[in-house]
Amino acid sequence: MAIDVADLEFADGDGALVMLRPTKQRLEAEPEPRYLAPLTADLLRTWMARGDIQAGPVFTRLRSNGGRGPTAVLLVTAQRLSAPEVNTVVKLAVARIAMANGTLDVTGSDRREVRRAMLRYAAAFSGHSLRVGAAQDLAAAGVSTAGILQAGGWKDERMIRRYLRKLRAREGGMAQFFGAGAPA
Repeated sequence: MAIDVADLEFADGDGALVMLRPTKQRLEAEPEPRYLAPLTADLLRTWMARGDIQAGPVFTRLRSNGGRGPTAVLLVTAQRLSAPEVNTVVKLAVARIAMANGTLDVTGSDRREVRRAMLRYAAAFSGHSLRVGAAQDLAAAGVSTAGILQAGGWKDERMIRRYLRKLRAREGGMAQFFGAGAPA
């Protein structure tokens, strides 16, 4: 996530804007603003405050102080997270949610084996899963196709149509005829 502190513009109680800079696929592009909801902006502020992040990359690698349990401290480094590291963060978050709701039971004293089991469980998830899920949530909430395209930075409807095909099937003529309606 190549977002720097300078790319953020916070508005009290009204979320924030983040300027997405050109990528290697869009070198000629201008920075594009994206809206962050108030909760997201608050979480981002908290992350930055706890890590004392005042300049440079917002999402950085963490380093342990070597302690365990309550003495363990994660220290923010100035090194930006890579795409594979973002994917690992997403996979571990999915596994932790599954553990919290009882879907996944991973126990053991070997932390590396527990981590490997968590990563295996969530192998199908990635940072891109968040983008796809956001498109689905926006569509389910009735956001226009143009709004979804803007939010996700897509230039062409083909990808979001692919992401939304199951959702759209539940809203189609047969679903309406038989009263299925949109999923809850």
